[in-house]
Amino acid sequence: MRRHATAQQIAPRARVILLSAEGLKVGEIAARLGVWRKTVSQGRARWRSGADTSAEVRERSGDAPRSGAPARIKP
Repeated sequence: MRRHATAQQIAPRARVILLSAEGLKVGEIAARLGVWRKTVSQGRARWRSGADTSAEVRERSGDAPRSGAPARIKP
């Protein structure tokens, strides 16, 4: 979360997970981070859904694959 090279999508998700681990509720986390409650709920659900796998933290908190045609421009 504190690394300068961390993707901007992953840093807020990491904050959500860390605050959840402290025992804060969805509304409290959303207010503290200035995001929607739905954003917090989705981040927590994404983290829990990957809990059974041995995936790396970055993989568990990253974006899910998108449907549709493959990207023409690589990231």
